[in-house]
Amino acid sequence: MKLSFIFFLLSALSTLNATELDCKILHNMEPVFYSEVSTTENTKILIGSAEGIIASITEKKNNIFILEAYLADYDVRGYSEGLLNKEKDKLTFTLWGRASLAEVSCALSHKK
Repeated sequence: MKLSFIFFLLSALSTLNATELDCKILHNMEPVFYSEVSTTENTKILIGSAEGIIASITEKKNNIFILEAYLADYDVRGYSEGLLNKEKDKLTFTLWGRASLAEVSCALSHKK
């Protein structure tokens, strides 16, 4: 009983430290997916998928994030790592090819 309460308390505390992000997927410069996600440290969160692009983000320590995009049509996976600390900070991964341009980006949510 005490152990389950401790796990509940720890999970509740981790949601208090969640970071809210606004993320989007662009395909050929057109928005195809938008998502608001909440991240917690060292947890990979699925942003979403559209047009063969599957995107996720992981929050590391000290506001460092890793943005991951998998392009199923090309069997390509790419990563972008950066700091999201201020309201204007944005993390973007872009892949350009002859047939298409794919972009995934996330920024701190502007909602208060």
